[in-house]
Amino acid sequence: MHGLTTKEIGAIEESIKMEALCVQKLQAYEREASDPELREMCRSGLQTAQRHIDELLGLLR
Repeated sequence: MHGLTTKEIGAIEESIKMEALCVQKLQAYEREASDPELREMCRSGLQTAQRHIDELLGLLR
């Protein structure tokens, strides 16, 4: 770890949970969407949320 405080670790963990919730919601929206453009927006959002999760996890290593 990089000398993070307990509070900082908690904030990062909470952010990971929120990003994971975004992933779940966007996956559901993508499945339900009939408009191809909307589906693509969901896929793009999924990629962004997953990248955020990966970056946050990197802070905890």
